[in-house]
Amino acid sequence: MKEKIMFLLADSIGLDGSLPDADADPVKKYEMDSVMILDFVIRIEDEYGIDFQNFSELSNHMSTVEEMVDYMMGMIEGGSH
Repeated sequence: MKEKIMFLLADSIGLDGSLPDADADPVKKYEMDSVMILDFVIRIEDEYGIDFQNFSELSNHMSTVEEMVDYMMGMIEGGSH
């Protein structure tokens, strides 16, 4: 699941076929803005059938790509909305 989420993130930030650096700051390294974040969340919702509404909480978990992906995995596995 983690790799799939990494690929969804890569698509959202415009990486062509490569995965983002897990240790990178997604905002600083990949210039991830609110539109990209929304695109990523929509991709997660579509892929996993969840309704994610914790945008402000997600912003607290974006110091690295890995932290962001792990947070999203927790939302998917926990079924939290």
